[in-house]
Amino acid sequence: AELGHKVSEGRRAEFAHFRAFADEGSRATIPDPQAEATFQRSRLNWDERRSQPHADILALYERLLLLRQRDPVLRSARRDALSASATGSVLTLRRHHDGEERVLLANFTREPVHTTQLSGEFGAFERLFSTHEPAHEGLLPYEAVILARRGASA
Repeated sequence: AELGHKVSEGRRAEFAHFRAFADEGSRATIPDPQAEATFQRSRLNWDERRSQPHADILALYERLLLLRQRDPVLRSARRDALSASATGSVLTLRRHHDGEERVLLANFTREPVHTTQLSGEFGAFERLFSTHEPAHEGLLPYEAVILARRGASA
């Protein structure tokens, strides 16, 4: 019981660093990790995977896991072959392995990003994956794509 109380206190103290939980009253709304009700609300409802939007999210994760399983560049876990940058609202992650390169581009805004804003990324790469179909120029709002360039210098 004493450890459980300390866990609950620690969790609330961690949340105090977030603006939304800066005052004691807002931290009191944080579910108690020791409460049975918190546990019950946190359990997955496996039946939801058959209904929307859950079915689409599950299909997205299955596609991504299959892509990672089949692609040696995406499977590689070497941190020294990974880089990240941001240009405006677009996050770019690059991964190199055995002379090949994969690039993840993610647009985090409600505005499309045109190809000219992406420094020619789309022209030099093959699109392996997109959160939006069919394929198109640039990035749509909230779209992420994975691109491949074979024989790239690492």
